[in-house]
Amino acid sequence: MKIVLYHGTQEAEVPKIMQKGFKGHHDAQWYQLATDFESALFHCSIAGNEPSPVYVIQFEVEIDNELWEGYPILWPPYKRDSNNSSWYSVCQDIPKEAITALYRVPYELYCSQKSIGFSKNPIDLIAASKNILKRSAAEPTYDSNLGK
Repeated sequence: MKIVLYHGTQEAEVPKIMQKGFKGHHDAQWYQLATDFESALFHCSIAGNEPSPVYVIQFEVEIDNELWEGYPILWPPYKRDSNNSSWYSVCQDIPKEAITALYRVPYELYCSQKSIGFSKNPIDLIAASKNILKRSAAEPTYDSNLGK
């Protein structure tokens, strides 16, 4: 079974994740991935003091749920009742081949999500963001100027 997850980050982290995959903290209580775009975007932070875009990486992870929900790649989720989303901690690193999209989110949309918290944004954030991921022979790459 596959699960779609999102991780929000700043520009400096994107090349590392694209080259090596997602290297999690491997701590069951350190939630780094969300099942909803809004939570991932809310957890982003901008680099420096200047307004700049942030990035949300989409992963499609194969799980079998044999021992718990998310096994073997993820620790059991923290389920959020308010919006039916879940947050996951990383049990094993997620390979770069699991990256299915890289969204460049404009600063204004990032601020919009920060102001409403984890709630569903009235704006379709995925449609309003630019997917800058490119694939060739299963090797994820992206626009070298990050879509600017």
